[in-house]
Amino acid sequence: MRRRRAAVAVAAAVLVVAGLTGLTGCGGTEGSATTSPSDAGTSDITEMQKLVDGAESAAAEAESAAAEDD
Repeated sequence: MRRRRAAVAVAAAVLVVAGLTGLTGCGGTEGSATTSPSDAGTSDITEMQKLVDGAESAAAEAESAAAEDD
């Protein structure tokens, strides 16, 4: 049970960091002369989706491992 809680906490932290990174514009593509605003938005959404997918995958693996431990 402890692993599951840790996995959920890690997944939540990843999502929070990813959200804050997207909101604050960290990542370096905003303000670039070669990137249009719509392209930057699309790449940000794609990157966020990758992070969310990774967090969901990690949480699922942790839940599976926790179930095996029980």
